[in-house]
Order: sequence, then structure tokens, then C-alpha cells
Amino acid sequence: MIEWLRKNKNSLTIRGIEKQLNMPDSTLTKAVNGTQGLPKKWVQPLSNFIAELQKPATWQALSSSQSTAKPLPQS
Repeated sequence: MIEWLRKNKNSLTIRGIEKQLNMPDSTLTKAVNGTQGLPKKWVQPLSNFIAELQKPATWQALSSSQSTAKPLPQS
């Protein structure tokens, strides 16, 4: 989980995740930078948050289903 955040930290705002989870300032930053472990109480909330981020977006499903549709005739 922390490794996934390290790989994606340029695309994410770590502080934003901390705010979303009501996590104390710099808790996640320190875990991602390797200066402190992630406290056990934050493991499950962070895991749930990342699982939500990794779900395909509804708009992506809609756009892929629309790409197979035939264009409307022009008048």
C-alpha cells in the first residue's frame, strides 16, 4: 500500500489524502518518505481509500461503451 503511494506520489497530493481521511498532518508523508511507519489505526482507512481510487471511473465505462456506437447520420 505504501509502495503504491510511493510509485504514484507525483500524481497524488499526499496532504489531500491526509485531509480526506482526517489523518494528522505529515503522518502519511512520513510513511511515504520512509521516515516513520504508518500507524496501525490508519492502515484500513488508507487501504479503503486506495481501493476506491483504483476502481475504474464510471465515465471511463461510459466512454468505452460509446466508442463502439455508430455515429449519427449528418443531415
